[in-house]
Amino acid sequence: MTDIFDAGEPTSLEAIMTNNAWRERQENELSKQYPEQTILSFRLDVPGLIKQSPTLVDIFSDSMRRLERLFRPMLTYRVDDLQRVTGPEAFLVLNECQTAVQMLTYRFEQTDPLGYMFNLDVVNLDPAANQFSRHELGFPEKACVVCGDDAKICMGVQKHSIDEVTRTFNQRYTFYVNKLRVAK
Repeated sequence: MTDIFDAGEPTSLEAIMTNNAWRERQENELSKQYPEQTILSFRLDVPGLIKQSPTLVDIFSDSMRRLERLFRPMLTYRVDDLQRVTGPEAFLVLNECQTAVQMLTYRFEQTDPLGYMFNLDVVNLDPAANQFSRHELGFPEKACVVCGDDAKICMGVQKHSIDEVTRTFNQRYTFYVNKLRVAK
């Protein structure tokens, strides 16, 4: 089984919190530069403190290619940083309304074989813009990678151990590499 965290160095909660503030600044800056456009923030959402490893960068880059193909007709600008200690991140500036981008990102997360690893945030600082939940747009809540229940509930009550979640990520990625990626 592939260990997607192999050769990765643990980061700290402080670094993760600092990175969250950095991401918010990036989103705000892009929103100011492109006020009529929608910003899509993309990163991996993986368990534990190892957020950066050679395999995680490969997963991100491979997934980014698929995401960029989806959004190519509306893509205005893209910036990414593959070397962040808190994991690779990208920002896409899209010439499309927020609701359409949200629907495409929900569908992408739901149908992509590695969609369970993604954190795709649609950003629009326009106060008149409406942010819709998955449910409001007809999509189910994001499923827990371990049991399939609502991921937010499982995380909130810590239903699964970090080892169990990490093992599931590794198993699912190994299946992807051995079965699905080869078939493409």
